[in-house]
Amino acid sequence: MLDEATRRYGISMTKVAKKWIALKFQEDSLNRLQITVRCSDVRAKKWAMCLGFQIDGVMRQFGPDASDYFMMSIVRED
Repeated sequence: MLDEATRRYGISMTKVAKKWIALKFQEDSLNRLQITVRCSDVRAKKWAMCLGFQIDGVMRQFGPDASDYFMMSIVRED
């Protein structure tokens, strides 16, 4: 969903995303945050894992083009 130009700001975007995730858990009292990532998008999977997401499973033929997606989540740690 991001433009290729955002690659120049990878470190800044990662820092902001980590802060946003922490804020969401704190302010909204979340127990779980989840995302879907296309299995073939290695870069997106690596970035999600860098943010703390873990793979919960594979959703077969989930995409509009019947592509597989990872269900990834971060679970609140008390």
